[in-house]
Amino acid sequence: VVHIHRYYSASIPPQAKVVHIVALEDKKLCERKEGRVVEVDVNNCFFIIGDKKDINKQIRFNVSNNTVFLSKRGNRIGMGNVRVGQMVKVQHALFMTFSIPPQTLAYRVQIL
Repeated sequence: VVHIHRYYSASIPPQAKVVHIVALEDKKLCERKEGRVVEVDVNNCFFIIGDKKDINKQIRFNVSNNTVFLSKRGNRIGMGNVRVGQMVKVQHALFMTFSIPPQTLAYRVQIL
């Protein structure tokens, strides 16, 4: 919710001074995907899951220092432990780029 002054500038697009901003909580903070790992690039901090023969059925997950990797048993592991061919469940950001394959940020990755 944003409260603004009634004053608008003559610029295009119109501008106004913001008086008060209230952030509303969104119940859905992330999404989950499961898939087979088709590429892991530790140096460039990303991995890809999906169909290795069809780039249109892949998703690239970018990894940050805050991304958590878990083994099958739920123990913390490093990204270097993720291998091509493994099945993983990925908790990721709601947004994705329109690139092929689409890209998003991985929050939590568990090997299945």
